[in-house]
Amino acid sequence: MTAKPSARARRSERHIAAGTSGSPAHAPRAAASRPARRRTQAERRAVAIERMLDAAIALIGEKGYRGTTLAEIGHKAGYSRGLAHHYFGSKLGLMYAVAKELDRRFARRMQHPPPAEQRGLDAVLSYVADYFAQVADAGTGRMRTVLVLLFESLAAAPELRPIVAGMSAASRAHLSERIARGIADGSIRPDLDPEMQAMLIAGLLRNVVHEWVLDPTGIDLAAVRAETLALVRRHLAPGLPARSA
Repeated sequence: MTAKPSARARRSERHIAAGTSGSPAHAPRAAASRPARRRTQAERRAVAIERMLDAAIALIGEKGYRGTTLAEIGHKAGYSRGLAHHYFGSKLGLMYAVAKELDRRFARRMQHPPPAEQRGLDAVLSYVADYFAQVADAGTGRMRTVLVLLFESLAAAPELRPIVAGMSAASRAHLSERIARGIADGSIRPDLDPEMQAMLIAGLLRNVVHEWVLDPTGIDLAAVRAETLALVRRHLAPGLPARSA
């Protein structure tokens, strides 16, 4: 059963979500002619969750999963630890929410499924281009969080492995579907296995991001994007000799 937040946590949620400090002395005066509309409980909850997810994403990128606590996340978001526990149940529960939120933000530009009239090869190239666009928009901070979750799931925090594996599987599925479409419409070589090629392309993209996060000033992301698109096109497009068994 989910624990109820303390009275202090409820006050924190109510005042901060409403944009006040919780102290009457600091509360802004409502205009006499147009009093401020009071947020609904659902709106306050949505604001609180978004702020805590933002705080978690930032802190994990800085301190890692093991080094981040619910108390720190609540404090950075402007709430109490009790409220974070109330909404997510545990730090692992919060990580599931973080993974879902990262995936949602990353998929904003991704068209899934791609337009019905788009040929498979073009759909794969669009995915790669959108991936780089999202990486550039997210910046090194958010991408560092993704990589931290990935690497900690391999050793220090194995409980994260199902979360990270789910994120990776979703990316491969999107790519595999596009590759299979390309094989069917003739825009991609018929001797290729969609799932294997999806794994290779997803791994390439992830490792490019890893290199960029390590050295963002020394790596020209736009140039890497152009070369990656050319590489994927050359590899998938018909015309190359069929592979030997």
